[in-house]
Amino acid sequence: MKPYGAALFAFGPSVLMDWHVPALRLGLEPEAKEAFSAIWADLWRRLPRERETVMLRDYHADNLLWLPERKGAARVGLLDFQDATLGRPPMTSFP
Repeated sequence: MKPYGAALFAFGPSVLMDWHVPALRLGLEPEAKEAFSAIWADLWRRLPRERETVMLRDYHADNLLWLPERKGAARVGLLDFQDATLGRPPMTSFP
């Protein structure tokens, strides 16, 4: 499983700058785009370096299966997880 690294972390916010900002014709200066990217890079550096877990990037309800014969979290089956990565678990606050 591929690791969820800084480049993948930055991909989501880059979609905003590369697709949504031009579509809205906001005309941001290059400096604003650089500052936005720098904020996300700083957030990545601040994430705690804890255990890694499976991270799902591209899934929706149609890919979930209810497996009533199982117990606990194993009752939920998952289809279509080829974009899964190995990364840090979600956190509730920044350090």
